[in-house]
Amino acid sequence: MSKCSKCGASVSFLNGSCIEIRGSDQSWVGISYICPKCDTILGISPDLMTLRDDLTEIVRSLHQRSDDGS
Repeated sequence: MSKCSKCGASVSFLNGSCIEIRGSDQSWVGISYICPKCDTILGISPDLMTLRDDLTEIVRSLHQRSDDGS
């Protein structure tokens, strides 16, 4: 089991919060991982489920273009 780096509490689960991760010319949906005891942000990452869905749509679009000759 992990421990929170701020309060030292044992962490068996994390609260998640949707956030927007901004780059210089684009943004992504992200998730911040928060200690359930002291609300410290323990990590941030892109939302992999949203990323997967976006990639699926891109692949579908590319397949449709190749099927209709575009």
